[in-house]
Amino acid sequence: ELLVQQLEEGLIPDSERGFLMKEILINLINSQNQGFFSDTPYELWFCESQEKKVPVMRGLCLQLAASMDWKLGKLEETLPPPLLLYVLQCYIQMQPAPPGVDLSKVGTHTELDISELADTGPALHSLILFHRWVLRFYMQCRTPQRVERTSNVMVPGVKRDPAMIYRDQTNNFVMTMYPTSVRFLQQVLQSGSAPASIPTPRSFTSLMQLFSATEWINIKACETNAVLSLLAYDLASSFFFNEEYTSSTDTFNLYFQYSANLTTTLDSDIKDEKLKGYLMCLNLTPPSNTKPNNIVFLENVHKLDEGQGEEEGAAEKILKSLEADTLQFTISEVDLDSAELQILRRYGTPQNNGTTAESEDRTGLVTGLQIYSLVRRILKGLPLTGRNIEQLQNLGQPGLQILQQQILKVQCHGTSRDKRLIRNLIQKLVFFNVLPVNHTLVACFKDQVSLACLQVDPMTLTTSNTLSETFNIKKICKYNAAVQLLATFQVPLLTGLAANIGSTASQVSHRWHVEDHYTNKVINKFMNFKNFDEIIIMLSKVNQLKKMNCWEEATSILTKLTASLTAQDKAVHNLQQMISADKLCITILKENEKLEKDDEIGQYPGADIQEQALAYLAKPDPPVNLLQELCLNVVLHGGDWERVSRSPLPSSFLPTFVKAVNSLMLNIKANNTHQTKRFAREVWETMIPFVSSVANKRKDSNPSTQSKERNQVQKFLEKVSNLDVALLSLSLLASLHNVAKDDSSTEIVSVYATVWPTGLSANTAIQTGLVESLLQPILHSYTRKFPKESNVFLTSADLNFANGNYRSALALYVETVAIKTDFFEHPIEQAILPDAYVNRMIRCCSELGRLTQAVVLSQFCLEPNYGQVFKYLEDRDTADAADSLFSLIWDMSILEFAMSLHTRRGEVARRRHVLSCIMQLELNTNNEVEIKRAAAN
Repeated sequence: ELLVQQLEEGLIPDSERGFLMKEILINLINSQNQGFFSDTPYELWFCESQEKKVPVMRGLCLQLAASMDWKLGKLEETLPPPLLLYVLQCYIQMQPAPPGVDLSKVGTHTELDISELADTGPALHSLILFHRWVLRFYMQCRTPQRVERTSNVMVPGVKRDPAMIYRDQTNNFVMTMYPTSVRFLQQVLQSGSAPASIPTPRSFTSLMQLFSATEWINIKACETNAVLSLLAYDLASSFFFNEEYTSSTDTFNLYFQYSANLTTTLDSDIKDEKLKGYLMCLNLTPPSNTKPNNIVFLENVHKLDEGQGEEEGAAEKILKSLEADTLQFTISEVDLDSAELQILRRYGTPQNNGTTAESEDRTGLVTGLQIYSLVRRILKGLPLTGRNIEQLQNLGQPGLQILQQQILKVQCHGTSRDKRLIRNLIQKLVFFNVLPVNHTLVACFKDQVSLACLQVDPMTLTTSNTLSETFNIKKICKYNAAVQLLATFQVPLLTGLAANIGSTASQVSHRWHVEDHYTNKVINKFMNFKNFDEIIIMLSKVNQLKKMNCWEEATSILTKLTASLTAQDKAVHNLQQMISADKLCITILKENEKLEKDDEIGQYPGADIQEQALAYLAKPDPPVNLLQELCLNVVLHGGDWERVSRSPLPSSFLPTFVKAVNSLMLNIKANNTHQTKRFAREVWETMIPFVSSVANKRKDSNPSTQSKERNQVQKFLEKVSNLDVALLSLSLLASLHNVAKDDSSTEIVSVYATVWPTGLSANTAIQTGLVESLLQPILHSYTRKFPKESNVFLTSADLNFANGNYRSALALYVETVAIKTDFFEHPIEQAILPDAYVNRMIRCCSELGRLTQAVVLSQFCLEPNYGQVFKYLEDRDTADAADSLFSLIWDMSILEFAMSLHTRRGEVARRRHVLSCIMQLELNTNNEVEIKRAAAN
């Protein structure tokens, strides 16, 4: 009680407290008959001596430690490591453990419920303090220190100094505990939980005769962020010490986050010089108290999007940050545009809101965002867009005031370039009737803006007003109309611009061209259409939009073009049929694009699309290029092989080929061996003329027809969207490649390899180059369409391996394994990675000079080729990380050979590294079950 009173009154300085604690601990240890280390290195030793003064002296030590506010830095300066470890063990022993929990078993600390410990007094604080000390002392042990040479020879009959014994035992204990301490502190940091309270010196007054407290009294509240800040700092320092710089950077960022608003100082545990050194090496800067504009802007936008910022004035803060950023440009255009989209999505456009005060604030926020975005665009030298002009014309009086403030600010504080750009903006505002000529803002620029030019009205088109300056000069008007005709895709504006230009509208650009299926079939220059130029322009625009994948716009133009064709003429009727077919083609392409992007499109293809596809396939000559290939793939996509076999298809080359492929798939699924061989031979013989030097056996064939049929087959196979048909196609081409290559060591393995007749006499004429010219684009298309199908990537890897592209082959083999194991979430078993592929990966590493990587991969074989592996280890010329990869080897035979090899060569450092790998607990089969379980954790 006297000691507590003097500690509370501050009568004992810190230096005397440390000296007193050290003397008590030495007396305490001398009073015990045994050391304070247990036989198992994963357990703490809890003292329960029968001597009465032992618990009393323990209580005095804990009182002194509590008087230092449990600051680890002060305790480390006061006590040597063995004594400090004893104090921390006593502090943990004092905790009333939850039922079924033994705090002395350190290996189980990672299984504890952190949140439960945080609510039950100082238990979590004692564990955090202990594991923080383990991390700090681990770095101290591993740091080389200059010491005097001493003899380590044991003299018989002479006992070792107990201090040396305790020091060695402490070092061994910390080395064993370090991985567990890191995992425990990471769990605490991830949970965000911290001790709710810590004991004071008076807490131990009533516990002097006890080794474990039944309940805690006289405890004080603990600052959560202070504990988490110290924890994050020690963990980040440990990561830096072990050269885990990414983890260290992330953890230091957490340290800054928790220490931002602390009221207590952490100088005793954190040295400012050491922290600056860490930050300098990691290229980090401590955060300042004032946040930059872009951070404030993004935080408040996020609050508004989550519905949390209306009470905190987030809208006002957004506008203030934008106003301060007018000339600084710290807020990026991407952030500004995304913020505007989020706010418009949440609150709607300004004109749709009501007249309440809340709606006026939202309107002001949206209007302010638009104006600030517009001013930034002008100051970057970009022109006004049609959307900007529409926004300016819809500004109310508050919006004009914000715009006026921004313009005057730039005029006062901007550079000469900024002022010149603002003058141009004023001229545009007057020209588009946003500001009247007599506006006060225009009067400020009266001597710098030519108002005479601004009062000339632009020329009026047939259906729309032009946004270009013409000054009533016909040549300029015609030129501007031609430029706008090139840039616009709106049908009414196209019609008006074409009417203003006249009969030469279709000759504005030599790059315009109508698709081939329209040329000379339906439209030619001798036809007497009423609006021939407009039709040519619209069809050319459709061609442009299809190349840009703008399917909706292209369909809209075709729909409006169909509605304008009302004449009862054969040419018009043919054109209408062609446009209808083109619309179906665009619809299928749009659905294919959604399918490749894995969008939510419901059932693909739709019933109406499938019926239209079957109707167009029944015609002998499809009207639109690619429509036949697209329709055939639509029919095959569902995998209803019987329905396709019953459907009427034309007797031309490509539908006949598709019929054979469909019949082959039908018989493969039905397990009909005889019919499978028949249709497989039919498909094989169809493909042979395209990949061999022998001419087609058909009498009516010619080179141009054969080239056309080859292109049709290639385009059809590239557009296949059914996985079974895709794998069958890859198997066909892979087997053709294997026959042409005739090399069993580089064969491409495929799913349906046994189906094909690879022993025909005609196979000798197959050429490898022709097969690859077909296989490469089809494989590229399937890789994009089926990104999660491992067989596609495996075929691509085998093809690269066969061609000697070992770097690409190795990367694709690894990607295949990643897909099969759900990106290594599941173990790599023999069914996933057979020995054949392991050997190919080893060959790739060997050809690339990565011999140690080849050694690591060889462990995946059921029976590794140790002779080859040992040769790789003996070769000094390797192009990878060499012996640093030994930690990835678990085969003890390989490690023992490496140990012997480095011993013979006298390579001490490498031998030591291999020895540390051999001594891993999980590799030693003679270890006890508890050690193996602890190593696995």
